[in-house]
Amino acid sequence: MSVALSILIVLSLFKYIDVCYTNLFFKTQQEQSFGLTLISRIENLDGYSDDLKICFIENPNPYFHKNDKNFSQNVPFDDIVCTAPYGYMLDGETTVYNNYQFYTFNRVINGFNPNRIQYSELSILQKNALLSMPLYPKSGSIRIVDDVIIVKFEEIE
Repeated sequence: MSVALSILIVLSLFKYIDVCYTNLFFKTQQEQSFGLTLISRIENLDGYSDDLKICFIENPNPYFHKNDKNFSQNVPFDDIVCTAPYGYMLDGETTVYNNYQFYTFNRVINGFNPNRIQYSELSILQKNALLSMPLYPKSGSIRIVDDVIIVKFEEIE
């Protein structure tokens, strides 16, 4: 009886691990595609240069982009909660990276390592331009203002 129970537990664990890795694979692909799309939009700006600094306004994690209607959060086995080491939990969502890992993910996986600055470092002109910008992914949500690329993911309060 105990041998059969042990085998059942081991098989269940293997199935859980398989489900988590499948879920993580799809989310990794989504997040890599999101990052590559964002990088392409940044690098295709008129006047883009590798020397320009970049400021990401608020949360760059694609799972928080409720304003992007084209970003599908529908992945296989999404109803299964896969926690670390299979992923990170953010507001009930399992994701490959959290807000801080967004930059590392894009540097290591996508090869994009811009010189970032914080919102507090923006000039008055740049902060004023930010007020009229729409949220990502709308046209105009990524702009070069006074030699700084600004990417607006959320409203600033």
